[in-house]
Amino acid sequence: MSNYAQISDIDNWPAGMSEAEKQSRLDRIEEEVERITRDVFYIQTFDDLVSGNGKARLFPPLPHRILSVIAVSIDDEPLPVGSWSFDEYSIFRTDGGKFNAGVRNVRIQGTCGWPQVPEAIKQVTVILARDENDRTLYQHFIKGSETLGDYRYDNGGPVYTGVLEADRILQRYINRRGSFL
Repeated sequence: MSNYAQISDIDNWPAGMSEAEKQSRLDRIEEEVERITRDVFYIQTFDDLVSGNGKARLFPPLPHRILSVIAVSIDDEPLPVGSWSFDEYSIFRTDGGKFNAGVRNVRIQGTCGWPQVPEAIKQVTVILARDENDRTLYQHFIKGSETLGDYRYDNGGPVYTGVLEADRILQRYINRRGSFL
C-alpha cells in the first residue's frame, strides 16, 4: 500500500527484518489508521447507483468527501455537464431539474477521499510503526479507570491505539459522517 508513509520514513526497524516484512507491517498499520478514522486519506474513484429522491439535491451514501463528479445519469439518461454541480457532501441540479424518485436509478461517477495525505496522518503512521518496533519510545495508556484506596483515576480521553501521541492526532481525523447503504 504505502499510501501514508514509506519504509524509509521509519528509522528503527529491527535488525534482520526483510523488506517484505517491513512493507507488510506498514500496510497493516495504514489499514488500522483507516479503520480507526473511518476514512481514506488519498483519492479513490467511485461509480455508484443511488436512489433518486425527487428533489434537486442528492446526498450519496459515500463515507468520504466528494472531490469530483465526472458523470451523472438518471434512469440511464446522461445529464449534460453544467446541469449539475457538487459540494463535498452532495450533488445538486443547477438547471432547475430534480433527481427522479426511484430505486438505484441515479448513477454517479467521480472521485472521493482527500486530495493529498495530511502530514499528521503520515506522522501517526510513523509513530505507530516506530512504537511497534520499540514499545519503550512512546507513552501508552488504556481506556478505563483505576482505583487505589480512596484515589480514583479516570482515563476519560478516547483510546484508539493506546499510544498517547498518536491518539491525540487521530482524534482530529475521525470521520463522523454516517453511511447508509
